[in-house]
Amino acid sequence: MASLRSILTSPMGILKLAIALCYIGLGVYLMVYSQQILSFVEPTYRSILSWVFIIYGAFRLIRALTDSPNAQNI
Repeated sequence: MASLRSILTSPMGILKLAIALCYIGLGVYLMVYSQQILSFVEPTYRSILSWVFIIYGAFRLIRALTDSPNAQNI
């Protein structure tokens, strides 16, 4: 597992971390404001979509924390 310092010193690591947090934030935002944003979609599918974004964001966050950004593939 890569240390947090090595992730935050790498631009690619910061980008991966930001993307993961944006997916989680989007999922939470859709969960709270889904009635106003996605009024044309049924409520069941709105909640499923928001949970999919949260789960995918968590997956991306775990991948960003476990991948070493400074490692080179030989």
